[in-house]
Amino acid sequence: DDPRRGVLGKGSVLLVTSAANRTSPVQRGQWVLENLLGSRAPNPPPGVETNLDQADASQAKTLRARMELHRSQPACASCHNIMDPIGFGLENYDAIGAWRTQDAGEAVDASGQFPDGRTFDGPEEMAALVTAATRRGGLYATHMRDETKGLFTSLAEYGLLDVPFWVALPFAMLFASIFGAVLGLPILSIRGDYL
Repeated sequence: DDPRRGVLGKGSVLLVTSAANRTSPVQRGQWVLENLLGSRAPNPPPGVETNLDQADASQAKTLRARMELHRSQPACASCHNIMDPIGFGLENYDAIGAWRTQDAGEAVDASGQFPDGRTFDGPEEMAALVTAATRRGGLYATHMRDETKGLFTSLAEYGLLDVPFWVALPFAMLFASIFGAVLGLPILSIRGDYL
């Protein structure tokens, strides 16, 4: 089975959700929350140290261990208890998206948990849970509808579309559905291999 299948295994997604020199379970977890699950984590409180690269390597060798030290601080736990356990599911991918089994000489622990308590071990199990959640919530279709509505609203505002919005929206939805079907995007139907 190819570990790179689906959106969650794509190098572009993994690269933009990484720090410059390492992975970022925080950014990856937040990306999954916002873009796939339609949820948001709270913003960090003012004055909280967010640079984990300064952590003492003798206390915590792996990034996961450094993250767990960081989450032990009450001011940090409110956000990180939501994002980090999701982002840990993608730790088998390094900062540029290459598959790995080791982090700082130790086996990668890609287990995690969603805020609702569902647990997973690795990107494949996490993707299956995200897929099940998106099927229930229809988040892809909702997201595409909102994006399409925004596009056509902008066109109408700029005078590039000379029809009322309520006339343009059905055509926009049709365009989004056809565009999604042609590119294999999960607009009309959602299959498990998209994540």
